[in-house]
Amino acid sequence: MTLHEGQGAEACNDPSQDSEQAPRPVLQPGFMAAGLVLCGSFSFSLMGLFVKLADRHTRCTPFSLLAVRSALGFVMNLVAIFCEMRGMAAAGAGVATLPGASLRHQRRSCSQSGKDCATRFGGPSTCREWIWLAVRCLGGFACISLEYKTLQALPLATNTMIVYSSPMFIVVWAAILLGEKLRLPVAICMSICFGGLLLIVQPWKHDASAPLWAYGGAAVTAMISGLVYVSLKELKKVKYHFVINLFVIVCLACSVIVGLALDVLPFPPLDNRPAWGYLCGVGVAAYAAEVFVTMGFAKATPTNLGEVSTMKFMSPVFSLVWGFVFLASSPGALQFVGMVLVLTSAGAINFLRSANHGLDGMRSESSTSTEEEVTTSNEGEADPDGDSPHKRQRSAGSRRAV
Repeated sequence: MTLHEGQGAEACNDPSQDSEQAPRPVLQPGFMAAGLVLCGSFSFSLMGLFVKLADRHTRCTPFSLLAVRSALGFVMNLVAIFCEMRGMAAAGAGVATLPGASLRHQRRSCSQSGKDCATRFGGPSTCREWIWLAVRCLGGFACISLEYKTLQALPLATNTMIVYSSPMFIVVWAAILLGEKLRLPVAICMSICFGGLLLIVQPWKHDASAPLWAYGGAAVTAMISGLVYVSLKELKKVKYHFVINLFVIVCLACSVIVGLALDVLPFPPLDNRPAWGYLCGVGVAAYAAEVFVTMGFAKATPTNLGEVSTMKFMSPVFSLVWGFVFLASSPGALQFVGMVLVLTSAGAINFLRSANHGLDGMRSESSTSTEEEVTTSNEGEADPDGDSPHKRQRSAGSRRAV
């Protein structure tokens, strides 16, 4: 054996090189999407827990909670946009190195054509999208304000479970506003979900510690939440940063204006650190939940969209655990049965709708690709002599003319 052959044999038997050449395990997009949505559900449950804990240390109204949440969300979203622009500039994606230069260029462009100003920043391009954006902002403000109000009166798990019955109302809003057909399996799941809500609310049994108006407010919150989800579906062509920036600005302005007008905008003293800690926790947890859920659904594919969407309904499960551990609250037997019915039926509704939309999208994509393949094959088909169909047709016409 020569020296070179011995070096080659040692190189082949070197375990370090085998480890470097071995392919690294890659996390499947479906698992990653489900994990991100699960983290979003966890963050949403933490937000509700922080609201309950903040109410123990200070007097908070829904408008003061929403004002703090919106202010923190606006700042964190600006930081996220700045980091994204710097990352795109570093990657050479055609963005200016200094974000200020890009913004100045866009401002000059907007001054020249003010009609397209919002579109240049990723905003709506049609009147219909502007209407849905208004529904998303104003409906989101009403939904969150009412949710915080009912959360102060109801147990954490009970309020979260009623709010998460929103898929039942998504079906109703989609049928009314978008003309979507109501299928029989979805209608059955809606009936089961409504029965579970009755077991949770128990209108035949009045409880002074949990007034009926709070149950009704939570149900209205679920209705408005369903409308907001429909608006998000119609805003899929609008950049998410634009939507959330406008949303937090509208929420901050409305909460301050309405709170000052009604004289219900109290804030804890600056030396009340526990209260401010929980208030900041509400804002951070809410923003983290929105980011996780958005990233999760962005990574979902039509084949696993139904499974990924069901991860949202882990938030009531987490809320049930937080209520038992930190708040010493647990539902009754009938309420627990109602929670199980709402959780399973709402998850089934979401799964059926997502799976149906995913199949429709796959069918349309497959039909489009099939038509393109047929067109390409027909145009590129040639005879053994290398003549195309159009050339053969012209030659046959010339022979007939002769």
